[in-house]
Amino acid sequence: MVSFVEFRSFGFWCYDENLRVWLSHAVSVLDEQENDWYPWQQQAREEWSFYASLGCGGCLNLQLDELLPDYDKIEVGKSLLMKVDNKLAAYGTSISAAILNNWPNKMQGLCWEDNRTTADFRKVGYLLYKLLDGSLTTIASSPLDYLQTEVWRQL
Repeated sequence: MVSFVEFRSFGFWCYDENLRVWLSHAVSVLDEQENDWYPWQQQAREEWSFYASLGCGGCLNLQLDELLPDYDKIEVGKSLLMKVDNKLAAYGTSISAAILNNWPNKMQGLCWEDNRTTADFRKVGYLLYKLLDGSLTTIASSPLDYLQTEVWRQL
């Protein structure tokens, strides 16, 4: 399944499994900095933890418009995105199925059978960053070429 990740009327389609893994890692980063949270980050942590473990597909909503209504919060959000990307990049080119299956906040009943390319998950953060900085202006009916690995870093 896929969900449309939206912010200020723009967005991108994303495979739910990739979005869930990214959200799980975002929750982990938030947990690591719990003592330095801004109030909205507690809400983000609760929402994103729920969506990371949600069993149905096609309805993941990151609540970006509500969580990041102004420039200062967007900048904090972009900083969070970079921390999540660093966490994912630390795996190297792939994440083993064993790690994915033992990761906290993962969807109940989901069993990864194969290693996954780290770029599949990092793409989520990259597209989110572009969305937050205003350079991603795709809408739900836009061509899906940004989902192709060879294209997404060229946006």
